[in-house]
Amino acid sequence: MTAAFFIPGILFGVLRGNVVHYIMVLLSDTGAATRPYLPQNPILPDIGHASIQVVIGWVFAGYLAWTLAEYVLRRVQLQKRLFPTVAFAALFMSAMSYCMETTATRVGWWYWEMSTVDRIFGHAPSAGILAWFSIATDLIFPVLFITCSAYRRRPWRWVALLVFPLHMGAHALYATVPFIDHVHDVMILALAALALFNRTRIETGFAEKPAETGRSVCSRLVDLIPAIAVGTFFIIMLRADLLVVGEFTLAFTAIPLFIFALLAVRRVPVVVAVIMSAAGLAAGRWVGFRALYAFAPVVLLWAFYSADRSRRGRLVALGWLLAVAALIGVQVTQGETRRFRLVRFVRLLKQAARAETRGYDEVARELRAQAFRMEFTDPVYLDRSIDYMFRVYAKNPEAVLPEVHKRLQRILQMDPRWALCRTNWIPLLVHEDRLEEAIAQARAVVGIQPTRAQHHSILGYLLLRRGDTAQAEKELDTALDLGAEDPETRVNLALVASVTGSVQKAVDLLNQVLAEDPEHPIARLNLEHLRSDPKRVKADLVHLSAPGIFVQLGRLIDSQAGARAKAGDWSGAAQMMAKAVHYAPRDAGIRSNYGTALFQGGGAVEEAVTQFEMAVQMDEGFLPARRKLVGLYVRLARRQIGENRKEAARKTLRRALPYADGKALAEIQRMLAPLEDTRP
Repeated sequence: MTAAFFIPGILFGVLRGNVVHYIMVLLSDTGAATRPYLPQNPILPDIGHASIQVVIGWVFAGYLAWTLAEYVLRRVQLQKRLFPTVAFAALFMSAMSYCMETTATRVGWWYWEMSTVDRIFGHAPSAGILAWFSIATDLIFPVLFITCSAYRRRPWRWVALLVFPLHMGAHALYATVPFIDHVHDVMILALAALALFNRTRIETGFAEKPAETGRSVCSRLVDLIPAIAVGTFFIIMLRADLLVVGEFTLAFTAIPLFIFALLAVRRVPVVVAVIMSAAGLAAGRWVGFRALYAFAPVVLLWAFYSADRSRRGRLVALGWLLAVAALIGVQVTQGETRRFRLVRFVRLLKQAARAETRGYDEVARELRAQAFRMEFTDPVYLDRSIDYMFRVYAKNPEAVLPEVHKRLQRILQMDPRWALCRTNWIPLLVHEDRLEEAIAQARAVVGIQPTRAQHHSILGYLLLRRGDTAQAEKELDTALDLGAEDPETRVNLALVASVTGSVQKAVDLLNQVLAEDPEHPIARLNLEHLRSDPKRVKADLVHLSAPGIFVQLGRLIDSQAGARAKAGDWSGAAQMMAKAVHYAPRDAGIRSNYGTALFQGGGAVEEAVTQFEMAVQMDEGFLPARRKLVGLYVRLARRQIGENRKEAARKTLRRALPYADGKALAEIQRMLAPLEDTRP
């Protein structure tokens, strides 16, 4: 049985980790996925996108959950029932997650990119608890059903393997199928119904009452393994809560798991577990209604016992099922209310944007004000409202920026430890020349998640912009020590080395970047300037490399510059485009727009050509940039011919050949023919 659990368990964990990654890719607007949680300083390598460390933790916890579930159910002679066992295993996994998730982010074992403030679980994200819960439904249930249930010899038993793909498939359809994001509610309700009504039996031998005589010392020690495992877990968690973090209130989240462990000990009367659950209500002063979770193991045990032993067992079971359905219904209703409010908010914003486009400015302001008056008491939905504000007002972001700042402040009041929210605020503060506030937010993020290299890299970049070279170098070095893999960290560290006179160190760092990424535009530019004139390399927007979080700011500025260009202010648009290129140096569209602005604004044609060349190198299929590039080559060549710089004109036209086709190619060949004939 052990092999039948651990071998499929490891394979399941690796598969699950990679499937979750690709679902995130599918659902991501940009196509660049991030893990929902980020393990720190892993001892073991990943397999694909699955953390082996996480997989092993889940599998061992799942095995322990299965064992203790049978020990608890032994009290009411239900240890041989499949679905009560799976239900108690799910409760154990959820209780362990509730205890661990609250502490893990504070200690730095792993971090979540989403908000960890949750209406139901306090500072443990529901996504984490549901993930642990689903180990029981996606792994423990199929293993038990296939290997040791009454149906283990039936050929159709393998249908149990469909639970996992159906679960993950529902996640993959979040963006297309209405209400499918309530898949976990359906899973909980289905498990409750099966546990209360289904009588499928299993044979595992875990909770069989052993003979008291004739047992070896080794056999008796094996029986102690679950107790040792749970005890070790409690010691680790209490040490982290009380000694590392220093907040005794975190330890209250271990109460449900402690009650579960008491129920698993055969010699502890149930009444003791009930008394301890009641004592746990004292924690309500600090955790509110969540103190009631201490009763969850006792209530679940009573539900199965009453449904099985009552004369009207099916009626009792129906009552318990309706109670579960009512709790789920309340949760779903609250969630859908928030969703409908967000839909209404977006509708008002779109109406305001349309009114503004048609010239009804007064109507647009009123509709926008009406939308802004809508209240969102959940930090996640407040963050989503900001996202939709930028989507709807992509061409006129100034109309919503003041409200965005207000909402970001409110989000951080609700969840001060949401690092991603603070990180997303930093580019907006920089955009409004509030550099000191941006640095303060970056320092706060480093304090919340000190082991993430990205945060130190962002802080180092901001300190460089302020001119604090020594502190910037310290942060960038820390980022490298923590395993920073982004080229921007090393490019900026090279800039520090150059500014402080260590030119060779700067050259070495830039060569490292170019060895991995030969087309990195800032690294190539800085290396060229270092070799020609090191004094040109300064901590300015030309030579600094902005971290990836600033890409959206580059696109925002590009949109603003486009509006200015439409108004005829090409010179002002070119100045804004220069900033946009700094923040999003690999965006071909921004490079192309910058080239157009330079040319239309009377700037150097050579610089405009350079921008179009880089745009085409980044996206060879970018036809507008190719056409504009060819046109500029021809214009530049004609000017060079007029200045009698025929060799320069010949080189310019030959540079245009790879990008030209059709009439443009014929024109270039016609211009090139006499220049080739006159070559010495």
